[in-house]
Amino acid sequence: MACPLSLYLLFCIERMLFVKRICKLILALFLTISCVIPRCSVPAQAKTMELLEDCLDVDENCAYLIRDAISGRYLTVANAEAKEGTPICLYTADGVADYNTWYIRDGAIVSAMDDSYNIAMGEQTSAIRAMLCLTQTPNAYQLEWNERDESLFIKGNYQYFHYFVVDSTADGALVKLSTGHATRDKWYLEPVTNQLLGDVNRDGVVNVTDLYQLKQLLQEEISPTVWQKAVCDINQDGAVTVADAAAMQDYLLRRDTETLPNRTQFPACTIAPTVSEVPAVEAVNTPVREFAPTIDSTGVVNIPVFLISFPDCPSDVAISKQKAEQLIFGEANPDDPAYPRESVTAYYERSSGGMLHLSGQVYHYAAKNSIDYYAEDKSRLLNEVLSAASEIEDLIIYDRVAVFSVPSSASNADWWPVTYFDSSFQADYFQSGTVIFGNMSLANPMDFNTTLIHELGHAMGLPDYYKYNTPEDSEGFHGVAGCEPMDDMNGEYSAFSKMMFGWYPKEKVQVYRPADGTQTFSIGSTTQNGECLLISPTSNVSNNYFGEYFLLEYVAPDGNAVNSGIGSGGIRIFHVNSLIYNHDEKIGKQWRTNTAFCYENYSPIYKGDDKQRVLRLVNDGGGFFTTGDVIDNTTAGFGWYDDNGAESVETGLKITIGELQDGAYTVTVETK
Repeated sequence: MACPLSLYLLFCIERMLFVKRICKLILALFLTISCVIPRCSVPAQAKTMELLEDCLDVDENCAYLIRDAISGRYLTVANAEAKEGTPICLYTADGVADYNTWYIRDGAIVSAMDDSYNIAMGEQTSAIRAMLCLTQTPNAYQLEWNERDESLFIKGNYQYFHYFVVDSTADGALVKLSTGHATRDKWYLEPVTNQLLGDVNRDGVVNVTDLYQLKQLLQEEISPTVWQKAVCDINQDGAVTVADAAAMQDYLLRRDTETLPNRTQFPACTIAPTVSEVPAVEAVNTPVREFAPTIDSTGVVNIPVFLISFPDCPSDVAISKQKAEQLIFGEANPDDPAYPRESVTAYYERSSGGMLHLSGQVYHYAAKNSIDYYAEDKSRLLNEVLSAASEIEDLIIYDRVAVFSVPSSASNADWWPVTYFDSSFQADYFQSGTVIFGNMSLANPMDFNTTLIHELGHAMGLPDYYKYNTPEDSEGFHGVAGCEPMDDMNGEYSAFSKMMFGWYPKEKVQVYRPADGTQTFSIGSTTQNGECLLISPTSNVSNNYFGEYFLLEYVAPDGNAVNSGIGSGGIRIFHVNSLIYNHDEKIGKQWRTNTAFCYENYSPIYKGDDKQRVLRLVNDGGGFFTTGDVIDNTTAGFGWYDDNGAESVETGLKITIGELQDGAYTVTVETK
């Protein structure tokens, strides 16, 4: 016969949880966010562990599995080999072994294979920066506790990047670096020693709360983690099923007093990692990180977009959350009339060659005050919206950028799209960073996406290429060859922008020096992330592409350059002066750090004149160079800068544009 008290407790708990859910729904409606911020970016495994890991005290004598919140895979020593420099990778696990278990001692992550080794970062030679590896250097990387949801961050000490991100597409994936906290930065500890069978919430007893959480796990219809399988397999049949919930219920109702409590039995891992499965680190520079932008130009970037209405300035378009997210973050569709701006995500996937994936969510928000209340101090709107969102969502899932779209009828004087830095909002482990405000409306999705592509270029560290101080001629580049998202908000990112973003591996950036004599190069289409050619005035070329040089690229009328008015395209040449400096104060309306290009708009060195600029087109306004064209000292703008900033120093070079074959131009460079 069932125990009345136990049945009553079960009823009370279910009733309490129901009421709690109703209260959260009411709160969400009260805050006027159109829907509860979804956790679609976090898989069910992560949600379940957030539920299960109610409280965790790290014990230095306890061994742990360390699981990535997104992929569900575990930190593992490649090839099960404890030696200096052995890569640490992500692998699926069906149990525990010394190569995938760790001790946490003084914050350091110590290998169970040999406790003289802990985790550090490997050689920093790429945009990925490095893989994790074993080292005997003490306390190389430490854990930082995230009290919000009982997860952890793996913290390093690189100059700009402190928290690890997971590229978790497959077993053996590398761990990359990121700025700040985000969902993909989170890790969970799963203790593998001294666990009480059935103690799902780890409070030392088995009761109706554990039963409820076991039922929640089953309702998720996911494969349990190694730890869940060990703790929740009540009947010890090797699987977690409804039979285990029934067995726990029988125990709690005292129908079975022998099943529990027993210590868990963890299965041995049968999946041994091999070195051959560890991907090679691709040598890619990401120079834009020198400016410490608040979001990365590579990897996964997750942002919120808020569609704002005001009592005296209502929304000019009725659009569902689902439709808005499709327009901004949807998949590529070449048949879409808005192609190549059918979505911001699709545009960046093509432009980066798959190195940047933009994800995010869209929310409607009704502001509490008139639009003029926020016009002079947009921090008011920032804090109001994010405060409301933080009440119903963990903002830690987002990178440090937020987009605030107001109706297109809002004043251009007050609400012209702009990007700047505002760190005034803080909540738990989230702090605001780069913000994008503007009267860009999804009433015109193509215009919205075009503007957002440009503004996100700022968020990732690039300045405007057009001129601020010459209103009669604000364009940086003229003519059909001058299309660039950071100039006229048109076409494909230039090879220079892609080099800064880290989208070009070194082998794609061919280099010519005058001492090299005559050489012929093949230059593929920039729209297909083909090769470019850097011509340096000296034998020393900056590893980060900061300096003066010419940059040749082929722009074809395909991909992101479709419908950009470039005709049949061709070769264009940029004269680059990308020297950087450190200013005493933040520049660029505080949209990034005090490191900047010497000749960008906010620099006191740059005067907006026809002298040195970050980028200038050779033969500006003259169109593309094509087969048979020759570039030499007679070509406008083909000269090195002199001490006064004029392009008067002869290059002593002759460039001849050859045939276009198989999607690439041949280009010959020779000294005269």
